[in-house]
Amino acid sequence: DRLTLAVVADGQLLESEELELEETPGYITRVIERYPHRRVYIGVGVGNGGGRKAYEYLKKFFPHAKKVNESKTNYRTPYVSIKDKDLRAAYVIAIRSTT
Repeated sequence: DRLTLAVVADGQLLESEELELEETPGYITRVIERYPHRRVYIGVGVGNGGGRKAYEYLKKFFPHAKKVNESKTNYRTPYVSIKDKDLRAAYVIAIRSTT
């Protein structure tokens, strides 16, 4: 299963990546090391079986990972102008993980 990851800081999309599930812990660790931060939020959309599997896997590496409701995350809105629907969903999931 491939996952789309969005790195968001202060509401801005810094980078994104599409990876195999097994590659994600290393990528997330490198992102955390690369960007200065005060807080880290890791949100995983759990709207389907693949998302739940990803959440259970990532929770082993990042105990503070959070389940995020995926409902309507890939809808176009005036506030999110990302064309790729998977990336748009990843961005919205990242934003929702902070609440």
